[in-house]
This record gives sequence, structure tokens and C-alpha cells, in this order.
Amino acid sequence: MVDMEYLKINQLLLEYQGEKLLYADKLNVQDGQRIGLIGNNGTGKTTLFNIISQKPVAFNVTGQIQRNCQLVMVSQIISYGKQSGGERERQ
Repeated sequence: MVDMEYLKINQLLLEYQGEKLLYADKLNVQDGQRIGLIGNNGTGKTTLFNIISQKPVAFNVTGQIQRNCQLVMVSQIISYGKQSGGERERQ
């Protein structure tokens, strides 16, 4: 029996004003797997999740994303306006 593939990402490239911010060659999430995104504030964890969730972002995004599931994000911090957590930390 083959596990269901819930999420498949190939050659995902995120750029802003010509600067490469993120590149993911391959990412596959299958039935029974759990993944977590770990990183410092302002490094793009929420942006990556928004891209995977098909939410609008202010970046140029290329690559392939196949979703065979519904994604849900539970925020850990209260939103304080339009700034990300990393942007607030830098102030």
C-alpha cells in the first residue's frame, strides 16, 4: 500500500526585488508524517506557510506546489498590526 502524498513541493523559489530569499528543491509530506518550521523571527516561516496555503504574498514565487489536503495555521502570537514578529523585534 502506498502512503497518500499530502503535499509536494518542487523547485520553489521565493524572490523579492531580484534577491533570492528561499529555495526548496524538494519537499514531500506523506500520510502519517508531521513537519515543523523552525527559525528565527523574520526568516520567512509564515511567508512559506502562506505560499503553501495559496495566500497572497508580496514576493515573486516560482515552482510547483501540489496540495492534497487542507492546511490550517494556528498563530502563537497576537497580531500587532501589519509588521511580522521579526520586524517588531528589529525596532
